[in-house]
Amino acid sequence: MQKWFKQNHQDMAHTKANVIIVSLELLLISACTSPQPNTEITNKTKTIDTVLIQNMVFTPDSISVSSGSTVVFINKDMVDHTVTDQADTSHSSGMIHSDSAYTLKADKSFNYYCMIHPVMKGKLVVH
Repeated sequence: MQKWFKQNHQDMAHTKANVIIVSLELLLISACTSPQPNTEITNKTKTIDTVLIQNMVFTPDSISVSSGSTVVFINKDMVDHTVTDQADTSHSSGMIHSDSAYTLKADKSFNYYCMIHPVMKGKLVVH
């Protein structure tokens, strides 16, 4: 009986350790793969600002960046979207498919919207 108890106790301790390890791995993976809206990444002299397209909105809906900055629009919706200048529709990202991104070099301020879903609007302020 004592041998059986000792073996089962060791098995339970091993299982508990595995559960903790797997939980920590999942937490780490989740932290590394969840993009944050308006994340600013600085790499030497380059600045990258991020706008998430998710739940049929641009997040943030207004972003202020320095001239020459890179702005990345990441589409996390299941449908296509565009980033189109409201004043000059010839300046458009074209279709941004699900899980794709559009990169823009910020050189002017403008209001933008999604040509497919016109209620989706945002603003880029360049200073």
